Amino acid sequence: MESGRGRLGPKISRWDIKAGVARPLLAAVFPHFCVVCGVEGRLLCDDCREVEDARVSGVFCCPMCRARTPFGTTCSGCRGKTALDGAIAVASYGRLAWRELLHAWKYEGADEAGETAAAAFARFWAERSALAKVLFGSAAIVPVPLHWYREARRGFNQAEPLAFALAAAAGARVEKRLLTRRFGWTPQAQLPSGAVRALNVASAFRLRPGTAVPPRIVLVDDVLTTGATLNVCARILKAAGAKSVWAVTLLRG
Repeated sequence: MESGRGRLGPKISRWDIKAGVARPLLAAVFPHFCVVCGVEGRLLCDDCREVEDARVSGVFCCPMCRARTPFGTTCSGCRGKTALDGAIAVASYGRLAWRELLHAWKYEGADEAGETAAAAFARFWAERSALAKVLFGSAAIVPVPLHWYREARRGFNQAEPLAFALAAAAGARVEKRLLTRRFGWTPQAQLPSGAVRALNVASAFRLRPGTAVPPRIVLVDDVLTTGATLNVCARILKAAGAKSVWAVTLLRG
C-alpha cells in the first residue's frame, strides 16, 4: 500500500509491534493520516468517523442479484441459484473510508485499521441487537476460515473479530472449527469475474471431520462481492444438514 496522505506511512507490520516497538513511538516516527480528509494522527479521525458512522445504515440485498429485499433475504428469482438464504452488510464497498481501512488491516497489518473497522461493525450490530437476536439468536456464527499458511503469515483472520461482535449482539455462539480451508489459492480479490472466482474456491473448503452441523448458521466474512466463497461454504453446510445459512459481512461489493 502506498504511503502519503490518506494512507499509511512506510510499512510497519504487526510483527514490529509484537517485537516491542511501542505504538506511540511508531506514531511519532511514521504518522498515520486520515483516509478521508488526510489530517495527521489516525487512519480515521474523530470528525470523519462521526460522519462515516452516520452514513452507515446497512446493505440489505439479495446475495445474488443485489436487489433490495426485506432483511436481505434471497429473492424469489435467485432461490436455487445460491445456497445462501440471505445477506447483510454493514456498508457498501464503495465507501472510501471503510474500503481503505479494510485494505490497511488485511494487507498492511495495521492494527489501528482493524480495530476501527471492527468497532464500526460492532456498533452497527449493537444498535440493532433486537434484529440480530431475531434473525441470528439461535444460529451458530461461523467466521469464514483462511488457509492456515495465509493466516499464519498475516497473523490473524479478519473474519473472527467480526464474528464475535455479531455473536455478542445476537446472544449467539461462535463456531470456529466447523469449516477448514484445504489449500492456499489465488486470493479472490485478484480474480476478475464471478465465474473465475467460483472455480477458484470450488474445492477450497471442507467440513471438519466429526463435526455436528447446527441447523441454523451465519457465515461472517469481511466482504461479499460475487458471493462465490460464501456460496461454496453454504453449499457444504447445507449438504451436511444445515437448514438455513446466512452471510453477514463488513462490506458489500
